Amino acid sequence: LGVVGLMVVCVVMFGQQYGLGTVALLFSGLLFALQVLRWEDAERSVNWGVVLMYGGAIAIGSALHSSGATIWLVSNILPDDPLGPMGALALISALSAGLTELVSNSAVIAVVLPVVLPVAEQVSLDPRTLAWATPISAGLAFMLPTSTPALAMVFGTGYLRIRHTLPGIVITLVSLAIFIASVRWLWPLFGLPGLGVSS
Repeated sequence: LGVVGLMVVCVVMFGQQYGLGTVALLFSGLLFALQVLRWEDAERSVNWGVVLMYGGAIAIGSALHSSGATIWLVSNILPDDPLGPMGALALISALSAGLTELVSNSAVIAVVLPVVLPVAEQVSLDPRTLAWATPISAGLAFMLPTSTPALAMVFGTGYLRIRHTLPGIVITLVSLAIFIASVRWLWPLFGLPGLGVSS
């Protein structure tokens, strides 16, 4: 518990400077060095398929970001004609959720958000709406194992196959529809930026 507590403190203090992965690997090594954790236990208890799947999703997200492929994708998906605030919100929300099905949501947010924020001005939409809508929409993906850690953990048990999780597209679409409707009608009631222009 002491090692885990110290790791949390170091993640908060040094995670930004050295990277979360570096801090986590350092403390994983410390658990082995102190013999709190044995390799046999880690090998038996950790689902390495899920670890490799998430590692691959993060690597793909990083490659998309560094190569500019996501910027190209977003610029080709968004039409040149003005969509209007509702159309832009729906398209960007669907794009965020769709990409999250394939790569980690943190990578999607980091890559998509800077690209779509300039769209807000073109469609007379408050930029804060897109700044909130992109990460929320990226959390509304429920179909493939990479879409959410909870689904990946359940998928890692071996009892589910991709065909079992495909109905999650219905949950994703319903969630996106409810989210877009809440931005349109509920957010303004609570003083949040909705589909209006920033003042």
